Amino acid sequence: MPSNNKFRSPNLDIIRIFALFTVVGIHFFINTYFLEQPIDNAQMYILTIFRNFFAVCVPLFIILTGYLMKNKTLSKKFYLGIVKTLGIYIIASVACHIFSVAYLGKRISVLSLATGILGFTAAPYAWYVEMYIGLFLLIPFLNLIYNNLGSKKHKLVLIATLIALTAAPSVLNVWNFASPASFINPSANTHYIRLIPSWWEEFYPITYYFIGCWLKEYGLGITKRKNAVLLLCSVLFWGVFNIYRSYPLPLAAGSWVTWGALPQVMNATLTFNLLLNIDEKAVPKKLHRPLKVLSDLTFGGYLMSWVSDQFFYAKLGAAASAPTKLIWLPIMVSLSFVSALVLSFIINLVYNFIYKAINRYILKRA
Repeated sequence: MPSNNKFRSPNLDIIRIFALFTVVGIHFFINTYFLEQPIDNAQMYILTIFRNFFAVCVPLFIILTGYLMKNKTLSKKFYLGIVKTLGIYIIASVACHIFSVAYLGKRISVLSLATGILGFTAAPYAWYVEMYIGLFLLIPFLNLIYNNLGSKKHKLVLIATLIALTAAPSVLNVWNFASPASFINPSANTHYIRLIPSWWEEFYPITYYFIGCWLKEYGLGITKRKNAVLLLCSVLFWGVFNIYRSYPLPLAAGSWVTWGALPQVMNATLTFNLLLNIDEKAVPKKLHRPLKVLSDLTFGGYLMSWVSDQFFYAKLGAAASAPTKLIWLPIMVSLSFVSALVLSFIINLVYNFIYKAINRYILKRA
């Protein structure tokens, strides 16, 4: 989400930019028929591991929200903090509709645009905006819970409880202990025995928010080297887990691949902490301004990546007989990523123009 922080760490800008890159990366697997391909060869194994890692995208954004918003309190100024988010969303929705009409040849009315904006469908990737609005409104109250806990131990228990409720079911409730054969070939079995409650799984944004609060206050307390090793091990372990659960069929759409699942909690937390602890001296000061500019474009880039995805993956599909190839991953992700940022730059220019015009009108009327 857009940030209004006066004093910014380049590390946080790097996290935002990397989060957008992984968002665009996860779209590769949606737009190249990866989900329809059997995971039964080396190339698909590698792609599955990459997909597992790119799934840190949404969690990174929510953890960052907790990190930045930990000390926000209930006030008029706080609520005004969502104005730019909503403004960028509305402009991006209009832009997506224009693209749909001009390039995709769809017939769309003003009424469908209005209802699409209100229903968070006008910009096809806007489900995140709908979730974020609710999370944003809860932030002052979530902070009261977290900041008024008596000790570090109590805060750790809070986060552990939420992980148990929202993340643990994703890997504990996916086994059939009554059938030993299901462990040999899990892709052929979808009958699971529930071990723990799973009703709270969809509350994962709150889990990530509090993880962000914890990282702001305490960090993980591990060296960068250990952090990197743990992250590599986690990515490989859960990547292999995905292969094991799917082979020889296409990627199994189990609860372990959802945004709030335990693999994403582990990978995202370790990724965030690693990027957060990059030595700022290793980031030249001349890069701080460009990083800030790119970071401010990430929200619009996220929404507009639908346009760049539609454009480039249509071209790939027409030009390549087998678009789901490892070689296309860096090419397509880079093209869509850069294009999304360019489109976001235009969206932000429009927003700034409208915002200044409204302010001038208000001042004249005052």
